[in-house]
Amino acid sequence: MSSVLKLLSASPNWTEDERIMLADIQGALLTEGIETDYETSTSDSNEPWAVFYETTGGNDFVVHVARSRSRYLILWTDSTHNETFNCANIAVIISENLSHRSNMKRFI
Repeated sequence: MSSVLKLLSASPNWTEDERIMLADIQGALLTEGIETDYETSTSDSNEPWAVFYETTGGNDFVVHVARSRSRYLILWTDSTHNETFNCANIAVIISENLSHRSNMKRFI
């Protein structure tokens, strides 16, 4: 079965590299079997954020990504978070966290 990634228009405050990062995040989620869409906007301080949610099974929240003070913040559904200064690392961080989280579920 092949899947098509639906690329939505990102907030104009995301740079071109960051827009590629958003597509990479969506690809990493799909690799883990999680089909998503995402919405973007800006905070009150005009910094961009994106929220990814499942497209199957009720539109459940998966992960939130925001740029704040030149850092990227990744927020998970269990209220934990990761931070990085490099947008190229975000898809890798998300993929590694998803793998770790799915392994944890197997033991619960």
